[in-house]
Amino acid sequence: MRHAIGIFVSALLLSSVAAFAADERNVTIHNATGYGIKFIGVNTMDDDEFDENELSEVLKNGQSVYITFSEDDDGCRWNIKIEWELSGYGSPLLENVDLCKVSDIRLLYDRSNGKTYYQTR
Repeated sequence: MRHAIGIFVSALLLSSVAAFAADERNVTIHNATGYGIKFIGVNTMDDDEFDENELSEVLKNGQSVYITFSEDDDGCRWNIKIEWELSGYGSPLLENVDLCKVSDIRLLYDRSNGKTYYQTR
């Protein structure tokens, strides 16, 4: 019986460690814009140089990407820059997104006014 309790406690501790291993800022971005996205950059509020692309290939409409953060990344508030697959269109910037409170971002595009916006969960 004592052996069974020890195994149960060990399993419980391991599952707790796995649960805390995911950074609270990790986020899934869903493309619901109707257009392909070739670049998603996520930077701190004070960094305007978006040089790291979170995508390895074009994110088609209806697809999503899971973005992870490391312990070296500080802060909750981030800017997210998007570049469209089709050239000639502006690059939307989603500013001051609190990734400590958001786990999903759904990107949307309003054709009537040419604006990109997002919904969160």
